[in-house]
Amino acid sequence: MGLRDAEIGSLLRRLDFDPVGYLSSQVAYAPVGECPYVLMIGAGASVSSGVLTASELIARWCEDLFAHDNGYPTGGILEFPRPEFDEWLRESYPGRLEELKIRYGGDSEYGTLFQHFHKTREQRQMFVERSIETSKPGVGYFYLAGLIDSGYFSTVLTTNFDDLLNDALVRYFDRKSIVCAFDSAVTSFSSSSLRPKIIKLHGDFLYDSIGNTDAETLDLNSNMEDKLAEMCEDKGLIVVGYSGNDESVMTLLRDNLRRNRKFLTKGIHWCVNEVPREGGTIEQGLSAGITNLAKRHGGRVFLYRSSGFDDLMLQFFEKAGLSLPKHLERPYTRNLAMDFINACGAFEVSSTLSSGMLRHKKIALASLDGAPDRQAIQLAKAKSEFETGKSLQRLRKNAEAAECFERSVELANVLLDEDMASIARWGAINRIMSCNLSLGTLESSVEARLARFKLAFDLGIEQLKSRPDGDKSEYASLLYNTICACGLMYAHAESELRAELDGHVERMAARLVSIDFGRRKMNKLAQDTDVRLLLTDGPLRKFV
Repeated sequence: MGLRDAEIGSLLRRLDFDPVGYLSSQVAYAPVGECPYVLMIGAGASVSSGVLTASELIARWCEDLFAHDNGYPTGGILEFPRPEFDEWLRESYPGRLEELKIRYGGDSEYGTLFQHFHKTREQRQMFVERSIETSKPGVGYFYLAGLIDSGYFSTVLTTNFDDLLNDALVRYFDRKSIVCAFDSAVTSFSSSSLRPKIIKLHGDFLYDSIGNTDAETLDLNSNMEDKLAEMCEDKGLIVVGYSGNDESVMTLLRDNLRRNRKFLTKGIHWCVNEVPREGGTIEQGLSAGITNLAKRHGGRVFLYRSSGFDDLMLQFFEKAGLSLPKHLERPYTRNLAMDFINACGAFEVSSTLSSGMLRHKKIALASLDGAPDRQAIQLAKAKSEFETGKSLQRLRKNAEAAECFERSVELANVLLDEDMASIARWGAINRIMSCNLSLGTLESSVEARLARFKLAFDLGIEQLKSRPDGDKSEYASLLYNTICACGLMYAHAESELRAELDGHVERMAARLVSIDFGRRKMNKLAQDTDVRLLLTDGPLRKFV
């Protein structure tokens, strides 16, 4: 049962909240390492990615049903008189739909028509797979992936079957997530894991366990319900692109709000699309599921006007102060040729390249020589040498590791003698610093170690007198490297030097947490053994 007109008016007045001014600030200004909100997305999130919505599918199925019932050819392009179809839709379709609901035991128009045209679970899975197999992440997924990469969201619930969010994380940010679409699998991962988590409430298009019909979406499996309740403890839920028409999800929300005091203590924040569709208004966008939830739990359910998933994610992205990843502004910092060269380097750590591998590596290297952004390629090569050195160091092949670090320094030093863009210079200095920190850990004497650490520290402090133009990722990396240099020096420092380092660390940590990528870097510092004294006895402990 929906709300009365006066109650709807009261709800709509609460839509005056601006998601940017309230929701975005709550997400963006959370303490480092904490994510106070779980995000839930529905079919509306995938519209700009080319995935058909339920209403679009219903419209197509209505045309198919009309053609079948009235003797017009079905399959391919449907051709029939539009006025005749419109009259059938008004006069005959409601009765026809009720007949199908009785036949299939369904409640919803979408679930009933889906089951009518695709009778078995296997047929429905194949239909969904064909419908989304060519879809690419829309711009909203790019912004959401950036928010996840920087630590503003860690858990995303979705009723969608597609893999668009996971694709965006890998494609744009090289991040791997935990994707769970199975009742049995959902119990096997930790909700406290630092990796992004994508929970598919109704399954994944690659498997036949997806839920589409009313019977399939009536209930969530018990394991899924328990895990969702755990992940939502002492959190808030932001909902966007979802109509609230799945009884399984709405029942979970209602039941837990009623009986679980720790469930979503920061409330449910539901973003309602204000863009009219086919003459509809925002009032019509308030489904019975949303309105009834708001009526029963008015003090914990808040509604917001939204112009759609893509625009909302952009507003969140900008409110958090994020910017494009550097490989979008400088594409040659990451490409397939460089990825293959790095893969060969990783293989060389423990084995010898065959003649075929060596030939292919030379081809890839040759392809980089003609790249228009030569400085970016030089930096990429320096990074490759550094990463190979780190792999060798883990295998205790210290002499070979040192050679890689020295080659990386040489490649980066060449760039410092050239007229470079600001961001490229920061990248070169970062690489030299990280190599010197690694070389310092390989030195046998305390004096030699401190000399390397001091060299990296001095480079960082000097460069931090300026600020980079544009992308702040190299700025965040340089702050991180300089703090690491302080941490490595701290263990051998006298009390006077420690006091000086404390001041540097406190200032740099404050700057780090206030900029793009800083949250992720600070999380990494919290797990870095090189700075453990800064965490236990020094100024870093109050930032993590």
